[in-house]
Formats: sequence, structure tokens, C-alpha cells
Amino acid sequence: MSDVDQAQRAIVEKFLNWTTVENRLGQFREIAAAFPLCCMRSSSNTPPYYSHYMAWRLGTWKDDQCFKRLDELLGIARMLPNWSSEKSLLWSSDFAEFWSLVWQLQVAEYLCQIKSNVNWVGSGPDLSVEIEGERWFVECYAYRKSFGLMLFIEEVLRQLDPSIRVDYSLCRTLCLATDRERSGFLYRTLLPFQDPQFIEYARSTSENAHPVVFCQQDSGLTIYLEGSDPETYISGVVPNQTGDPDEYLKVALTEAINAKRCANSLSACHPNLVAANFALSMDFHLAITPSGGAAMAIPKIELGPNIDAFAFGVVGIDESIERQKLRLVTAVPSVRERLHRIVSAA
Repeated sequence: MSDVDQAQRAIVEKFLNWTTVENRLGQFREIAAAFPLCCMRSSSNTPPYYSHYMAWRLGTWKDDQCFKRLDELLGIARMLPNWSSEKSLLWSSDFAEFWSLVWQLQVAEYLCQIKSNVNWVGSGPDLSVEIEGERWFVECYAYRKSFGLMLFIEEVLRQLDPSIRVDYSLCRTLCLATDRERSGFLYRTLLPFQDPQFIEYARSTSENAHPVVFCQQDSGLTIYLEGSDPETYISGVVPNQTGDPDEYLKVALTEAINAKRCANSLSACHPNLVAANFALSMDFHLAITPSGGAAMAIPKIELGPNIDAFAFGVVGIDESIERQKLRLVTAVPSVRERLHRIVSAA
């Protein structure tokens, strides 16, 4: 293991409390069944996070509320046919995979509430459901991009000081490291914070003026310390350059469709619906919240030959899907009317 990897693993081990993990597994039966301790420990040697995405949360999060909700969702998922086919998602070491899992579970719960014969498909789209005697396929997609890596950095740094903030310019390009480059990126970003004096100096400085910026990266990421006295806050220290929300909305929806256009045998599974969740993207929140009470305008997006319908939601991990939260963006004419019980108009 390289020095970079050893340093990154040491940071994770410093904060991930395995006693807390085991205590919570004893408390939440469905989580324990889905995530055996041996499964989560096996990720301790896997870069760049050196922890299983569920172990990190079980071992560091203070509040149990999200685990109660997740336990409920996993109980519903386990009762559906072919649940065992989702094992690869449960065993993943990718920190961002957590949001993909929760979104799939939320969609499964929603379909169970409004339709019958819901199944995990296994090979192909995520779910299938019977709608008025017709079998539909539903593919779930959590729009993650660089947000997972950014939020991991934020969670680690808040273990050091809850006043540390990780931010980026909304509706502009946030392009963090991918694949094998992530380990080095995390090492370079987190290394200065291993020196207690680095943070202590910022705390001292913030008493006279804040926020105190630790770093501003070309990737679009800004890390800073927020002070406690509103009288000493200085505007403009942290960049606030917001891009075009309408353009961002178009790009994000197009990227989500492109990500699934040739995925999971959708070309052979019709009719189908791709349901995307944009909860991680604060840019998307901004883009779909029009000013002045005007109706949100959805740009025209091409589906391509394999997708029959595309809908989106902005649903947090502790929420449930409701029909008005799953908004249709576009659909081929032959299926649009048959979707009215599942999705709402944009």
C-alpha cells in the first residue's frame, strides 16, 4: 500500500467506530441482514474510501432516524421476488452507491403502494410492475456526478470541526477526480487538516473575520470555516458565482437520460420508465425553483430509441415518494396516457 493510501486509510479509521457499527446492526434487523459485518469489513482495504458506504454511516452518523427509515425500506425490498439479485449493490465499496440504493428502495416502496406484482428484475432494469394488466419495467437512476466525493470530504472534515463547510458554485461545472485519481485527490485535499494547528489557526482568525477559506480548487470546490459571530461575517470571501439554472437543467436531464440510454437491456424491455433522483444536486434544486411564482419550464429532451418515458424526483433519503414528487419530463406518445397513475405532469 502506498503512503498516499495508508494516509487515506488512517483518516477513515480515525473516525469510523466499529463498536457503533455493531451496536446499530443489533438494533436494525433489516440493515444487519442486508449488510453483514464481514461484508462491510471487507471494504476496509479498498481505495479510495477504505470503508463500506454503510459501515461509514453506521459508524459516524449521530442520528438514528435515517437508519430507521432505511430499515423499513429494506424490509419491503426483501419481501419482493429476486431481491437477492441486488447483492452487488449491497456489497459495493463506493461511497456514493448509498444514494443509488436508497433511491431504488424508495421507488420499490412507491410502486408497491400504487401497483401490484412488483419484482426486482435482476438481469435488466431494476424493477418490474404490473400496471392495468401490462408489465412495465422501471430503471432507477441517482444523479451523482462528483457529489458523492464532495460529500465524503465534507463528512470527514465535519468530524474534525462541524463549522467546516464544503461548497461549490451552483449551476457551474464541478469536476472532481474520478476512478484511480480519487485516492490522490482525497489525500491532497485532506492532508492539511491532519495538522491540528491548521484548523486552530482558522478558528482563531474567524473570531475577527469569517469565513476563513482553507482552499479554492480549480475543480470548483471551496473549503472554508464558518465563524459564529454574524457581525464579523465578510461577504464575498467565498465565491458565489451562479451559472445559468435553465442551461443546467437541460444539461442535467440530458446527462441522466444518456446515462441510461444503452443500459440494463432497456432496448429489450418495453414499455419502460427511467426514474431519476436529483436530490444530491443543489444546482437542480435551484433550477426547478422558479422565481416570482412562475411555472417551471422543462426543456425539450430527446429520449432516443430505448427509453419510453423519463421522470425525475428530488427526494431526500428520509422521504417517501408521492405522485406529485415524480414528474414526467418526456415520453413517447404511445405510453404517455398510461403513465398518469404513476407520475405527475412536469
